[in-house]
Amino acid sequence: MPICLQEDPDFDFTGLDGIFGGFTSPFYESYVYDYDYYSQEVEVTVLSEADCLAAYNGDSTLVTSNTYCGSSSSNLNAGPCGNDWGVPLFSSRGGDGLTEGQHYELVGITTFKQSCGSNGLTNKPTIVSRVGSALQWIKDTINPDA
Repeated sequence: MPICLQEDPDFDFTGLDGIFGGFTSPFYESYVYDYDYYSQEVEVTVLSEADCLAAYNGDSTLVTSNTYCGSSSSNLNAGPCGNDWGVPLFSSRGGDGLTEGQHYELVGITTFKQSCGSNGLTNKPTIVSRVGSALQWIKDTINPDA
């Protein structure tokens, strides 16, 4: 599935459905790696900054205007875990993700999640860096002569 950079850096994805997707090993344990990676995804809702701040007890060093949080209402532990940095969060803004004008857009990149899984469920959403906050830098870096 194609995932595009968002066109509007100021678009607010809060409240929209999103997907965390990537490759991971389901057999991760401390310092023991199974290098058979599997494609995995989980559907989440993009939370407001206020809801994210509340989930992290007002910690403004983790949650800023340059971040979003993604969480499943049925399972706050759904999504990337503590060592899954860099997992993309993408959304089709309610479209099907494939039709022209309804493509998936990159919302953010995972930057923080307290550990999760059988060793420490946290019931906290995953924090992502907002791509829109760095969109101009990304475009300038990809094509510096444009």
